[in-house]
Amino acid sequence: MMRPAFARTLRRGRPVLCGLVLVLALSLAAPVLAQGADPIAADRPGIADSSATIGRGRIQFEIGTQWESRPDEITTFVPALVRIGLWDRFEARIEGNTFSVDDANGDYRSGLSPTSAGFKWAARPAEGGQPGVGVIARVFPRWGLGGFEAGRATADARLAVDWDFAEGFTLNPNAGIGWYDNDGQGFAAGLFAVTLAYQQGAVGWFADAAVQTPEADGGTTAVIVDGGLAWVPRPNFQFDISAGSRLHGVTSPRLFIAIGIAYRVRGWGRE
Repeated sequence: MMRPAFARTLRRGRPVLCGLVLVLALSLAAPVLAQGADPIAADRPGIADSSATIGRGRIQFEIGTQWESRPDEITTFVPALVRIGLWDRFEARIEGNTFSVDDANGDYRSGLSPTSAGFKWAARPAEGGQPGVGVIARVFPRWGLGGFEAGRATADARLAVDWDFAEGFTLNPNAGIGWYDNDGQGFAAGLFAVTLAYQQGAVGWFADAAVQTPEADGGTTAVIVDGGLAWVPRPNFQFDISAGSRLHGVTSPRLFIAIGIAYRVRGWGRE
């Protein structure tokens, strides 16, 4: 039977779900890119990101809804990422969990989570059988509303690799370091993630894992795993669904489920 708190959270998240369904319908009805256009490559829904950028003059929107379950607590938020291609191998990124709701034993709150500004630089594109290598960095200011405020500014940086090691298969390892907030106290953490993906035509699947050590100041190591499907019905559109769980640690959710979309538009400077 569905837990009452979970049911209330789902009801409160209906506007977000309706919005995603509307965007999905409009995207499928929109004109497609020209025949032969390169298909969209989104950083969602996997944990690890690719080294590839979207290209100069393009704008890509990646948005979803994620539910997370912890003991006596249910959280719903709207992860969003806007990617702006400034040059062929460099993109600006605006990213965050944006609107969030939390239900802890009936103590309900809603607000805005911190939003980051950052970039991705494709130092070496994947070509000629060689893996692609990129750098991703972001900074979260000390900001937030409704109880989701950060106690201090945080930041992280990662090295991302793309390795197309077999027909249709891609391996994306990430490694980096972050400076995070723990009740107003800053702490450094090592970040590791890897995504294994397979794409055949319009449908693909992925499985990945991530490690953060420590998960909090003086805490243990957090390990999470997840998997899901991505569907690319048109060159500039992707729909995804995924689910995962923690394997170790106490701060990560016991269960999380996400759905989302990615939509690419032509901005400027491209024929």
